[in-house]
Amino acid sequence: MNLIIHIIVTPQCLTSSIALPLEMFQAAHEFARVQRVIPSKSRLTMHYIHNDKTDKGQQKIKPGFQLHSGITPIEAAELSKPDLILIPSLWRHPLKIAESQHAITQYLHDASQLDTTLCASGTGSSLLATAGILNNHAATTHWFYFDEMETAFPQVQWKRSHRITQSKHIYCAGSINAVADLSVHLIEQFYSASIANAVANQFSPEARQPLQEQLFNEQSISGHQDELIAETQEIIQQNLHKPIQSAQLANKLNLSIRSLQRRFKEATGLTITQYQQILRIDSAKSLLRDTNANIEEIALMNGFSDSSHFSRVFKQHTQLSPKQFRLNVRSKLFEPHKLDN
Repeated sequence: MNLIIHIIVTPQCLTSSIALPLEMFQAAHEFARVQRVIPSKSRLTMHYIHNDKTDKGQQKIKPGFQLHSGITPIEAAELSKPDLILIPSLWRHPLKIAESQHAITQYLHDASQLDTTLCASGTGSSLLATAGILNNHAATTHWFYFDEMETAFPQVQWKRSHRITQSKHIYCAGSINAVADLSVHLIEQFYSASIANAVANQFSPEARQPLQEQLFNEQSISGHQDELIAETQEIIQQNLHKPIQSAQLANKLNLSIRSLQRRFKEATGLTITQYQQILRIDSAKSLLRDTNANIEEIALMNGFSDSSHFSRVFKQHTQLSPKQFRLNVRSKLFEPHKLDN
């Protein structure tokens, strides 16, 4: 498997919004090769895309760095189609910057027609909006710029209460932390869940939130159009501590077991058991992070028969034991300084 990533670089873009996801994807690719998830000769190719040749030679970015290499959108269009395009956050005057990047916005518009995955960080959504890509689609941005974005782009469905949005192949993240969480999600899509977990554990697991808690997704687990399946999800969420009785659930919804299972998989991409397990592990993570409940108590609160079963399932999802996860997420808590007598 070869993965191609194009990185948009503009004047006054934030270095961290580029560097963090790139480091995470580089780590993912290396993990995948070592674990033989992908062939050892698989390549991860990255190209920096600048607006035109005058930008190409020396691009000033925040905080005061310069990039000295890259290709223009015309040159990029002649290469193989990228799998992912990363769009950085823009500093100070994002709308003015976006309006000046004609070649970039045209390039992004053309890429969107090819179903290339687009991922915008913070105010980088202004580039997508300027290109017309976000019209009639959900999007988010940095909290400070919502009013300005809504005025400039009223056709966009701005979601103030969501840190991450997805509309088909278009993702927006409202902050750098959200970009990290979104990168883990994308790594799972391009590689595997085990590789995504390995990267998440390396890049500060204590900072991560379950993607579904942050995501507005027009077609996802929580954004599909099947009302009966949405009701099923709500029942599962309210009864994490109980085993799933598919027959009772199907009867309650006036469906056959087979119809319920088929519709649930079509709507969410998961089986009922997989969906419940993901919710249980996310709940367990919160309890491990925020409470002093012991492992046995957390296992029982989330419907696991015993701590051994819980630990096995937890490690399958996170690559860490519950104890290791708790140590990791609490390792950076500050202790008060003791005053000298």
